[in-house]
Amino acid sequence: MATKREREEFCYDSLKRFIVSNLRIADYALVRLKEEKGPPDAYLTIDHSTFAVEVTSTEVMRDVSIGEGRLQEETYEHSHTQFIKKVEEAAQRTGILKGAYLVRFNRPMTDPRHRQIRDRIQESLIQYIEQTQELATAADEVIRHGDQRICRISKLNNQRNIIHHEFDAFTDSATDLAWDESPEVASKVCSLLQDAVMKKKEKFLTKGKTHPSVLSFPRVLLILNTYPLVNASMYLNCTRLIPSLDFFHSVFIVGVDASCSLISTSDEAWSRAPRHSET
Repeated sequence: MATKREREEFCYDSLKRFIVSNLRIADYALVRLKEEKGPPDAYLTIDHSTFAVEVTSTEVMRDVSIGEGRLQEETYEHSHTQFIKKVEEAAQRTGILKGAYLVRFNRPMTDPRHRQIRDRIQESLIQYIEQTQELATAADEVIRHGDQRICRISKLNNQRNIIHHEFDAFTDSATDLAWDESPEVASKVCSLLQDAVMKKKEKFLTKGKTHPSVLSFPRVLLILNTYPLVNASMYLNCTRLIPSLDFFHSVFIVGVDASCSLISTSDEAWSRAPRHSET
């Protein structure tokens, strides 16, 4: 989901499927609001009840390979997706894109000279594509900036003319966690959930100081899970550790596969429904 609006619509669609399939509610209305400061993002009406709906996502951060600091995973993936589109367009324009290629990225760049570095990386990728255009397949070639490995490219076949891209699995270098169900990972997942919930709670309370009516509606929070190797069940295991969940009528985890999982609710009828939607 490249933009905030696209991410929100993705989450709304997942919630709608949950309402129809799991809650067995056919008569409802979900109306998104125009862009404005502060929550909610939309209002959901079921029967005579109206809910304030807010969308957020887990803030997965990645270390950078060039420069300093950390970068949010969604920003990283979006920027590199756009970069590959640019490379693909350049290769198509010059007629050298003959077959399918795969570019696999390591870590992102935040160096002040980022644009110049990207241009040099693009030149290297284009050179590889040009040199291998007549081959059926070609071995990996590592693309570097100085002593830093940025990505690697390979030719997969000489059929469809396209450039695929992938990202190395996320790791948190600060704790060097492997993505399993170890206590360390469980703690990290709970921290992500708590951060997402607390930030939205604080935004509601801040908005409520100037617009008290915002706090008069029961609140529904949709959290887009940006961790590819963490499922909703791991977030569900954290709920008893996060008292601020009670601020929301219901909290859902939305997966990148469009699944929608209810991890917390104060509504008895909702709690009796199947927790996970079908994608």
